[in-house]
Amino acid sequence: MNDRKLIDFLEHEMEVLQNREIAEDDNSYESTRKLMLLQGKMRVVENTLHAIKSYQGMSKKEAEIVHDRLVKETGILQHKLDELREKRKLSLIPVSIRHAKVLGEYDQTDIIRKKIMDIYLV
Repeated sequence: MNDRKLIDFLEHEMEVLQNREIAEDDNSYESTRKLMLLQGKMRVVENTLHAIKSYQGMSKKEAEIVHDRLVKETGILQHKLDELREKRKLSLIPVSIRHAKVLGEYDQTDIIRKKIMDIYLV
């Protein structure tokens, strides 16, 4: 039951992100960063969806393990973001494409982590 809730949430997120990707693709200067942000988010959703489907019938203990992995991944992504921000400060360049992708990954990982907590661990 809980797996279905999470899978439905992830599939809905993927659909929303794909629709946003189509809407953002207008060949403007800013669209590249926006598209990379969405690509980062979609990568996380796809990977999580694949992992959740492979668990099928995830117990509370397995949900805790997945949650802990997402917390760890969020920390790693936060560190990457900090490094990219420092590089940006030093060179005085705007947000890079790579920075946008990592920011999307970080944001979506945190969203999924919170959703797992709501569904399985509350």
